[in-house]
Amino acid sequence: MVARPPLPLPASASASRRAGYTILEMVGVLIVIAIIAAIVLEGVLQKMKQAARDTEAQNLTNLVAALVRNVTVAKSIPNAGTWTYFVATNSLMAVAPNWVSNNAVGNARLFLTDPNFSLPLPYTQTVVGATSPPASLRVAIVSSLAVPLPVGASFADVWTNPPGSVPATWPAPWNGNYGQDLKIQRVDLGNLFHRVLLENLEVATNAPYAVEGSSLTNVPASSQAQAWFLDSSALNLWFYPNYPSLTTSNLQGRQYIKGDVSFVFEHGRWGRYMYYGRNTAPNYGPFGNWVNAFLTSALHAPTPPASPQGIADAMYNFLYYTAQWAQQGYPAGNLLTNLNLFAGTSALVLLTNQTANLQ
Repeated sequence: MVARPPLPLPASASASRRAGYTILEMVGVLIVIAIIAAIVLEGVLQKMKQAARDTEAQNLTNLVAALVRNVTVAKSIPNAGTWTYFVATNSLMAVAPNWVSNNAVGNARLFLTDPNFSLPLPYTQTVVGATSPPASLRVAIVSSLAVPLPVGASFADVWTNPPGSVPATWPAPWNGNYGQDLKIQRVDLGNLFHRVLLENLEVATNAPYAVEGSSLTNVPASSQAQAWFLDSSALNLWFYPNYPSLTTSNLQGRQYIKGDVSFVFEHGRWGRYMYYGRNTAPNYGPFGNWVNAFLTSALHAPTPPASPQGIADAMYNFLYYTAQWAQQGYPAGNLLTNLNLFAGTSALVLLTNQTANLQ
């Protein structure tokens, strides 16, 4: 018996089967596309979030730079209520105050200061500066790209908080979340202050000076003024050109304070060092008088020739070999013989000739 071939399907059934396979294939493709899109979108979203975090971190860096610059320019320090306008009007920023007070997602930034901040805030420098060493001048600017910062967040919460984490004391919804979205920029403004010491050695004359554009003030006779001024402050020192007459005072010089400095007022003028003491005539002391004679008088012509450098070299050699002699236990005998000092150049002759020159 011969087997019959299968009967062909009707045309409509064959078309229906082909249509069904096509729909399943399309659904499968769409599912694959959706999965790929979700993976790609998640990566894109993470990159966008990280870019926003990096941008906010840079923004806080710029805010601190503008704060520091304006502190040295305006010679003042803002508080939490004035910092927004203070920073926004700085030439490095020149932005609207709301750009400073709020971040890109609309959350308010916080300006926190150390509770032990030794200066009253807001602080404005005066002619007397800070009369005691500024201490604990630490400031933190805090920003959140997630939920708003908790009410009552304190300086202690954030100053030592490690990057990528949340202060343990913060309440829900923080509770250890959003560490990557919390950005903190810290600065110690104490590094912007420098010590200035003004010493008046006059027994009956005040020493005039001014700071920035302030009016003249005085260091009283036989006293000193000590203060701490902000970096780049202009210290104007005045003198009496017709001393001992005190009828006229003129500007002697202007010092921009870039570090700790001291000045001495003597004989109607300011100097960086004390030259004369309180006597009417210069008095250098015995050794100072010898040095002055050496530097100002004409040397005679010893052999070999004497010179300031030669004397300095001779003194160096003399002290060096004396130290060597001491380390050997001061052996008996002539020092020059034992150590063979000054061989060849005979530096001792230079010292001997110089001594004769000063007699």
